Amino acid sequence: MADAPVGSPEWWLRRLHKELIERRPALQLATDYYDGSHNLSFQSKRFREAFGGLFDAFADNWCEVVVDASEERLNVEGFRVGDDVAGDTDAWRIWQANDMDGQSQLAHTDALVGGVSYVIPWVGDAKGMPEICVANAHDAIVESHPKRHRERRAGLRVYRDEWGYDHAELFLPDAVHLYRTAQVRSDFEAVDAAQTSWKDEGTMPNPLGVVPVIPLQNRPRTRHSRHGVIAQSEIRSIIPLQDAVNKLIADMLVGSDKQALPARWATGLEVPTDPATNKPVKPQVDTASLLINESADGSFGVFPAADLRNFTQGIDLLVQHIASISRTPPHYLNASADRLSGESIKAAETGLVAKVRRKMRFFGESWEEAARLSGRLAGNDRLGSAESMEIIWSDPESRTEGQHVDSVLKQKDLGVPEEILWEKLGYSPQEITRIKAIKAEEDLFAPVPAELTEPAVPAAGA
Repeated sequence: MADAPVGSPEWWLRRLHKELIERRPALQLATDYYDGSHNLSFQSKRFREAFGGLFDAFADNWCEVVVDASEERLNVEGFRVGDDVAGDTDAWRIWQANDMDGQSQLAHTDALVGGVSYVIPWVGDAKGMPEICVANAHDAIVESHPKRHRERRAGLRVYRDEWGYDHAELFLPDAVHLYRTAQVRSDFEAVDAAQTSWKDEGTMPNPLGVVPVIPLQNRPRTRHSRHGVIAQSEIRSIIPLQDAVNKLIADMLVGSDKQALPARWATGLEVPTDPATNKPVKPQVDTASLLINESADGSFGVFPAADLRNFTQGIDLLVQHIASISRTPPHYLNASADRLSGESIKAAETGLVAKVRRKMRFFGESWEEAARLSGRLAGNDRLGSAESMEIIWSDPESRTEGQHVDSVLKQKDLGVPEEILWEKLGYSPQEITRIKAIKAEEDLFAPVPAELTEPAVPAAGA
């Protein structure tokens, strides 16, 4: 397999697996920072002497807040397949059958943390119902055409079973090739791509004719690599600031341990010596002890406690920088949010909302392609060949219910159709269908107005 011809399945397997293993350290670093598993990069010698390994895994984790601030606003509410309401329903039925309400949020989180995650639609066990899986960038990778970047040439997904064998699924436009390692690995054993020996486990046809490993890319750029558009982790520029915050907190812990309490001093006292070592013995004095100084030149005093505000002010400054760089609203990072008015909160979230809407645009393209491929797998031509499709996202803005309804009512006065207003209120296409059915039923059984059933009374003198 090592000398496999260029372009053969074995060649693609070696190529993609090597690149997958090589990028895992960078992905793991971002994952660790999101999870709060980053160690104290700048801990000083004084800190190690004071606490040893007590705080080795300590972290004041702001990376998680930065990621979750965007992720919690990325919620798929439905699909709009052109003007075909039946297509909307078909897409949503497949979405719900695959538990994608929750799975999509996992994919969004992984994309924000690592820069990319993947969604893979494939043939399901039930007839007419495709299976949609999401995959982390640790376990999946795709390579695009060097010129036509939307054309995926090959994709790979790997996983380890309960017996310790690694399995690989190589997706090519014409077929899917299955492999398994010859050796067993433990969960913590490092993988060497060059030393991995694969056994061919069979092949299955690819009914789609395209590689179904679809990337969800965070912060994409116009530059490209073999793996498609170059994307970035949401916390890439936050990691150095996070390390600096941890360093200041470590220094503050040292200060609080060594200098947070006032230290007493005295002169002119006779200091006893240890008879065994002949060295001075430090007097043990508590707050209730009485010290007597028989020397006329002796005196007592107190050193002031250390002022820890120097550290807290530095931490606040770094947190402000984190908020500015990541466009995370300050009240997400500051406990004083309860003192902000509703308008102030809305203004502070302007940058975050704009950032989330941009992510919706790029994530939405990937979800739309996944819905089309799922329709083809289900034999649903209406969905599989849909040229116009749109993802319906929940409103990313923070507004009170009263403000939201008032805004929608003002749009009604401008003549906006009622069904559009329902969408703006956050109702899903399925809920709108129910609303229309209930309204139609109410209109059918509504009492007829009296002026339509009673004869008109003749006017006097008629």
